[in-house]
Parts: sequence; structure tokens; C-alpha cells
Amino acid sequence: MRSSRILVVRLLLASLVLFLSACFAVTGDGISAIKSPATSSEKPADPSGWVLSNNLNQRQSETNNPIITASGLSDMSGYKVEVYFDATCSTLKGSATISGTSFSITNIFIADDNSEIGNKTFYGKIINTDNVSSNCTNLGLEYVFLNSHQLAFSNSKSIAINTAENKAFIVDSDLAALFEVDLTNGKKSILSNPSTGSGTSFISPTAVVLNSAETKAFVLDDEVDAIFEVDLASGNRSIVSDASTGTGSNFSGPVSIAVNSTETKAFVLDSTTDALLEVDLSSGNRSIVSNSSTGTGTNLSNPLSLFLNSAETKAFVVDSGAGALFEIDLTNGNRVTKSSGSTGSGTNFNTPSSVVLNSAETRAYVIDSGIDALFTINLTTGNRSILSNSSTGTGTNFDTPNSVVLNSAENKVFIIDSGIDELFEVDLSTGNRSIISSSSTGNGTTFLSPNSAVFNSTETKAYLTDTTLDIFFEVDLSTGNRSIISDSSTGTGTNFIAPNSVALKSNGTKAYIVDHGVYALFEVDLSTGNRTIISNSSNGTGDTLMAPISVVLNSAETKAFVVDYAAVALFEVDLVTGNRTTISNSSNGTGTSFNSPFALALNSAATKAFVVDFGIDALLEVDLSTGNRSIISNSSIGSGTNFDFPVSVVLNSAETKAYVTDKDLKAIFEVDLATGNRSILSSASIGNGTNFSLPVSTQINSAETKALVVDNDLQAVFEVDLATGLRVIKSK
Repeated sequence: MRSSRILVVRLLLASLVLFLSACFAVTGDGISAIKSPATSSEKPADPSGWVLSNNLNQRQSETNNPIITASGLSDMSGYKVEVYFDATCSTLKGSATISGTSFSITNIFIADDNSEIGNKTFYGKIINTDNVSSNCTNLGLEYVFLNSHQLAFSNSKSIAINTAENKAFIVDSDLAALFEVDLTNGKKSILSNPSTGSGTSFISPTAVVLNSAETKAFVLDDEVDAIFEVDLASGNRSIVSDASTGTGSNFSGPVSIAVNSTETKAFVLDSTTDALLEVDLSSGNRSIVSNSSTGTGTNLSNPLSLFLNSAETKAFVVDSGAGALFEIDLTNGNRVTKSSGSTGSGTNFNTPSSVVLNSAETRAYVIDSGIDALFTINLTTGNRSILSNSSTGTGTNFDTPNSVVLNSAENKVFIIDSGIDELFEVDLSTGNRSIISSSSTGNGTTFLSPNSAVFNSTETKAYLTDTTLDIFFEVDLSTGNRSIISDSSTGTGTNFIAPNSVALKSNGTKAYIVDHGVYALFEVDLSTGNRTIISNSSNGTGDTLMAPISVVLNSAETKAFVVDYAAVALFEVDLVTGNRTTISNSSNGTGTSFNSPFALALNSAATKAFVVDFGIDALLEVDLSTGNRSIISNSSIGSGTNFDFPVSVVLNSAETKAYVTDKDLKAIFEVDLATGNRSILSSASIGNGTNFSLPVSTQINSAETKALVVDNDLQAVFEVDLATGLRVIKSK
């Protein structure tokens, strides 16, 4: 019995020794120390390898629910991951729990308004089950967030959709950009443009098609005259075929592209040479498939769109010059008319611009930008029926529909319209039209050719002219809403023909507008819209206005100073009598002569005028007492990027700087009036937001922090942050 007890004690002692040896170790100096076994209380490793989904990283996007994912995270199941926008990880933006070896953070939401616009840099940390956190770490992920409708189309040309039918890919020739549009919410992202992605820049992209893996886009450009391959993840561009890449007939006006199923060949329509070409995608070599010398049948005459049959033996081509749908045999180039004014019945085509076939290849869907309609064509008979237009189907009418694609269920089509910059979905059973993605901001009559704009005294409203609509607008800068102040139906007096520049009285009761169609200076009552001619050939004395293009008032508001483009002169106009005095021209004043003066600004003392002249690409100072002209800034005076086509100028309050709009460089300059030095404040490479397409006018707010910029092509009014160059659309 005793021996058994001794054995038990010995076993207990042995167990105790093993336990103590596990807990203690003898250091080099013989002192015992507690060992620290690895537990979940250890600080987790810092985040790495996290991914911003949907190719958002380094992009501009309207997406306000970005998703961050990661995988391959071993031994972390149950850990929490958190995302922040600040480097101290103080304000939580989204979180998730690691499940297995991966996670997806889907609860990041950004307010869809102007308050959140700007660069979003993501920081993250990992928190273990004992609530021990890793370091707050820059994830190397960022994108520029722009709220809905900020990434506006200007001249959308072509559309492709992915197989899941949740994304559209659209090229815009004015913006030189490839867009991705989320078809579930209409939000747009820029995938590739001159400031996104590397490689030769687009100038005027006209068509887009995807590869089968949907990792690349093939894009045509009718200014570069090339086929581009674009990596959809990075936006990087490489040229597949152009005058320097591949042999054969050069492109001259490529407008439509289709790629075969093996992705070894592309078929390209050229509307300038009226030809269908085949392109070897590995070499860039080009060969003519069909033109006036190759193949029989009616010649092509401004072909605009093609679609391959499933066997890839035929191309179906719409031709606006012939007003026809052709079938082209890809083996011999022979052309057969499938539908035209003399083939098939129904409404004739006017400007057929895009075609797609159903899967059975019995029917074609054609959009016509001349009569703003969607047709269906029976390919056996050539008979044409209108499926959707202003009289068929409900919803917003087409304006200039450019491109069409068919969904896989063949019950709807997606159409882009460059006239109103919208993406439509059309129900093929009813013709009903719904807008999937809009570029509009604010309500009211849409601009067509907006020009000069000025602030009211409280800078809550802008007043601007439209030279095509012949309208004088008021714009609420908080909502973007547009109201008509004066036009042929609003207010009395002589109608506008081509209203251009506007100046506003400080009390906000009257506006002064020059009209280069009426050759006159108008006074407009802002309360009634009534128009009174102050000065023209019948009102006031002096040299006649020929094409008045820009107007400003002196501080006493007794005189207007007018630049006349056709007279090549600067006038002073008495607002009481309408009398005109020629201040500076080839006969008045010395110095460099005007060539194409286009806009002016006045110093507060009304002793100097500053005039931009696009004929000599210069900013000039004019002494109003003598008419003498001196160049302040041009390619020889002042440093910085040279002007290319300056069209607008305004001064800061200290009269030390001028802000100049350059329409060809699509940029806003700041010019030091003492040195002539030029620096660009906002352009395609400076500042985020929709790039300018044709900026024509700039005004500066009283704090000199923001500019109001009118873009004629985009039919929009921008607010530009002068510190960052950020462009925000206020009304479109």
C-alpha cells in the first residue's frame, strides 16, 4: 500500500516538473523567465493584398458603395477587418469578419452629393478575437469619387455590354474616354482616357467591342486612325493597327469594329474610304474585304456600323449615304441590299447609324439618328417597322441615337444617345424608353450651346446665354435648375439671333448682352425678360458693330466695353445714347495689332482693358485713353504652357492675375500680369471630374476660390476649385 502511495507521489512530482519546465526557461545568466506561448492576443499582421473591386483603384467613379475584398488569409477566421478614409483610423467607414480565409466589405457608403466629392484613400486594420488590433495601414487603394451625373457624356459613340448584362462599356469622342456604366444603378466610371491608363492617348474614339474574357476592349479612333487594345483592369492602351503598325491600306475614318470568335481578326468599317477591312490582330496587317473595287453590288457610301453573323461569313452593314442595310460576303466582298428605299416596305431610313441581329439571324434592329427611331427589319423581305420613336412607346424621346446592343433574352436593347447624353433601355414589345444612366443635372430647358456666364451679387445664381437656342438663362447654383429669363416667347422686343456675352448690373435688375447675329448690344429687364436694343446701326453713332462677341461694364455702369470679332476692334458704348467710340483697332492706338480679339476684362478704374486674342494666342493690355496695345503674355512673354486658343478672360480683385480659358487646350490658366507667367489650374491632367470638352467662359467668385466655367460641347456649367482643379457640374 505504502509503495503504491510513493509511486503516485513520484508520478505527481514528475508531472509538476514537466509543467514547470513548460512554463519556465533558464536564460543565459541563469535567471528564470516566463515563456510567452503564441496566442490570439498577439498583434495581427498589418493588412496587405486587399483589393478594391470593380476596377475602381486609381479611377474616377460615381460608385458610392465601393467593395473591398481579400483572400488567402490563413489562421484569421473570425478576425474583424475595418476600413477608414483617414490615416489614424478614427472614423469607421466599413467592416467585415473574415470567414475561412477571405472577406468582403460591402457596407462602405459615401453620401451621393457634392459634400463627399474628391479623392478617397483607404486605410485598414485587422482586429483579432481578443480585440487586439494591427497598425492602421494605408491599403494602397484609392479612387476619385464623384456623385451621380458628374461623369457626364458629351458625345457618346458606341456601346458594348458584358455577358452578365450588368455593365456597359461606352466610348465618348469628345472626352476621349472609355466609360464603364453599372446597368443596375447607372453609375459611371472612367476606365481609360488621357489621364487614366498609359500608352498613346485616344483623341476621338468611335467604337468599342470586348474580348470574350471581358478583360480587354478593342477601341477604334478616327483621329488617331487606329485600333487600340485596352486593358480593362488598368486602362492601359496599346495600338494594334495603324499607319505604323501592320501593312495594307491605312485607316482614314474607322467607325465600327467586330472581332471574330477566336480573336484573331477584326473587321473594321471605314466611312471615309467607304470600305470594309479585315485586320490581323497579331500583326496589325490590313486587307480590304469590300469596297468600290472589291466585290459586286451597290457601293458603300458612308457606312457606319457592322455586325457579324454567327458563322462569321457575312457582315451586316448600315450605310447612311445609301440609306440601306447591306449584307456583305466576307469571302468575296459582294454586297447585297437587304433593306432600303427600294427594298422592303415601311418607313425609309434617313441616317441608319447602328445595327444588331437577333440570334436566329432573321431580324435586324437598326437605329436611325436622322429620324430618331429604332427599326426592326425582316431580313427575308427587307420590310421595316418602327419599334420606338416619338410616336411609338413612352418615355424620353431620342435625340441623336448612335449605337445599339441587344440583350441575350432579346426582349430589350440598350441605346446611347449623343444628343441628350443619355443611355436608354428600350422594351422591344412596347417601344417604351427608360433612361438607365443620365448625364443631366438640374431641371428645366436643356442647354444646347451655352456661352458666357456671370454670377449674381450673392453668387447663388448664374446668368448665361445660349447661341443656338437664342435664350437668356438663369441657373440656380444650388440645384442646377434652369429658368428662361428672355427668349422669343418670354419678354418683348427684338428677338435674339446669336446672343453671346453677358454683363450684369450690380443691383441685379438688368443684363447687357451682345448678339453677333443682330449686331447689337441689348439691355434685358430681368423681371420681365423685355429686350431693348441699346446700340446697333440704328441706335447710337459711331462705327457699326459687326460681330460683337464680348461685353463688360465699367464700375459706374454707365458704359459698356465691347470686343467686336469681325471689326477687329474694342469699342466703348454709352449706355444712355448707344453711341460707340472706337477705342483700339488698326487705326487707333499703337502696338501689336489685334487679329482675332475674342473677350475682355476691365480694371476697376476703367483705365485698362485686358483682351485675349486667339489669332495671335496672346493676352493684351489696352490703354483705354490711347488705345495702345501691349502684349502681357504669349509664347515669347512669360513662362509656362503656351496658349493655343484663348477665348475668355477675367481678373482677380487685386488686378494682379488674369484667369484665361483656352478652348483647344481645354484648360483654365492663371496668368501673372506682372510677368506674363502662365500656370494651368484645371485641365485633363490637373484636377479631377469630367474633363472639359469646349470651355468658352470663366468667372471667378468673390473669395477667388472657385471658378464658374461654361462648356459649350458638354452643354454644362462647371464649378472649378482653383486650388485643386476639381471640376463639378452644377447644371447640365
